[in-house]
Amino acid sequence: MGAYGIQYLDRIDSVTNETDIIFMDMKNQVKNIVHAYRHFLQDLNGSNVFEKLLSTAARFTDADRATIFIDPKYNSPDQNHKLKAILATGLKNSEIVVDIEHGIVGHVFRTKQSYFTNDVQKDPHFYAGIDKQTGYKTKSTMAVPLWFKNQSPIGVLQVLNNKQEMFTENDLLILELLSIFSTMALDYLNNLE
Repeated sequence: MGAYGIQYLDRIDSVTNETDIIFMDMKNQVKNIVHAYRHFLQDLNGSNVFEKLLSTAARFTDADRATIFIDPKYNSPDQNHKLKAILATGLKNSEIVVDIEHGIVGHVFRTKQSYFTNDVQKDPHFYAGIDKQTGYKTKSTMAVPLWFKNQSPIGVLQVLNNKQEMFTENDLLILELLSIFSTMALDYLNNLE
């Protein structure tokens, strides 16, 4: 085998090692999600379910903050069509309300599609009004719709500012899995009322 063949085999070994590392990382993340899910089920009656969900979402996607937005209309048809943050990590005493016609959260809610951007300043969907209201500087974001019994979305789960500067498709998949837990909690708590 010539030099070219040896280089080719070295490259295959390198790609195989990189692939193994990626799969091992994904396997560990899936294990962590299963572990979080078990804790989630145990704490479903607790008042801090959403705090734990947001903490888990931020940790698993390496985000600085996380928020759950809910459309009050899914419970009360007489409400206007805005999304309200029922919990946002890193914020105290600040109510966040988003019109569904504005911003990335509104875009995700309207289109019913998950979305992420690593440069919000260049993103046509970004609405800087919330940053002005809260004093927070958003650089990157990822958001997924929350679905309720295969109907219209009832809200959005969002994370902000990946600590490594880049959200990935893998992060998006993790957030989509965690959105299922969020919807389950909302459904459960809604049925208690």
